[in-house]
Amino acid sequence: MFETFIALIAVAAILSYINKKILKLPDTIGIMILAILSAVIFSAIALVQKEIPQSFCSVIDGLDFRSFVLDFLLGFLLFAGAIHVDIKQLTKDKTPIFFLCYYWCSHLYFFYRYSFLLFCTFGWLRDEL
Repeated sequence: MFETFIALIAVAAILSYINKKILKLPDTIGIMILAILSAVIFSAIALVQKEIPQSFCSVIDGLDFRSFVLDFLLGFLLFAGAIHVDIKQLTKDKTPIFFLCYYWCSHLYFFYRYSFLLFCTFGWLRDEL
């Protein structure tokens, strides 16, 4: 799992370097364009040479994606997102944030409450089927 993560970081670093030196686009756009270009090149190689893409696919198939993202990448992604939060702007926008959070939580509460009631009420239908 760590080898795959290191390979992803290395590819992202190489693409970022190419973007900074050659394309000089904003980071997100440049890396995305280069990633799409890399995928197209990889697909073209797959049409000509069958063995090379199969070795990459075997590495990806052996990866438990759910545990990779949730157990490993999620911490990095949350940190990267949190480091760019502007606290002053967040305190200015606390009222809309509060109401959006309240709206979302109330919908979750009512969804789980009524889905539980529907399950208890019509659970007998499941037993008869």
